[in-house]
Amino acid sequence: MLRRILIAGVLGMGLVTALAVPTVAEARPPYEVHRDFDHHDRYRGDYHHRDFEVVYRDARCDWKVYGNFHNRREANRAADQMRCRGFQVEIRPC
Repeated sequence: MLRRILIAGVLGMGLVTALAVPTVAEARPPYEVHRDFDHHDRYRGDYHHRDFEVVYRDARCDWKVYGNFHNRREANRAADQMRCRGFQVEIRPC
């Protein structure tokens, strides 16, 4: 009987202290987007857009241009297609 009363008292005190003590919140700075480059692969300021060139290595180990693309997403898509065909591919800014 005494054991049950002591266990109930200890558990009750633990519950009360856990609810009474405030938790510490860690504040992080807000997410900042890089100011020189926006989400459409276009520079602000002097440049209106940025083109990318996809090059691949052929059987003679020469780099050949596969194509020029207006944004990074199109260049990545073309590079992935070439990689699936077994070529070594690089994406270079024009």
